[in-house]
Amino acid sequence: MASSAGVDRMSLVNLQVQDDYPDTDSLTFSALADPVRRDIVARLAAEGPMTVGKLSEPFQISAPAISRHLSILERAGMIRRSVDRQWRVCMLVANGLEGPRDWLETVLSKAALQDEDA
Repeated sequence: MASSAGVDRMSLVNLQVQDDYPDTDSLTFSALADPVRRDIVARLAAEGPMTVGKLSEPFQISAPAISRHLSILERAGMIRRSVDRQWRVCMLVANGLEGPRDWLETVLSKAALQDEDA
């Protein structure tokens, strides 16, 4: 398990990447570079919208660290957060994943064609 200091460093690195690469695909790939953020996206995909508290339950990291992970995912356009009375609810934004998916499909189809020619 990563220490909270390690998580903080990764968050800072990814925030810097966001400043350096303003295009959406780079932000998305940068956000998905962290296993905690991949797990958050996977949970939202499997279970649908949920509160920040419920979403953070399986992770052994601080609430501020979860908040930073969610901020990075939100800046990348992959999630949206809303307020429902006293609850903070997170949900996936499907079109936030379309650009990287399209890029991966293109690369994979070209790789498959190269495999057939080899």
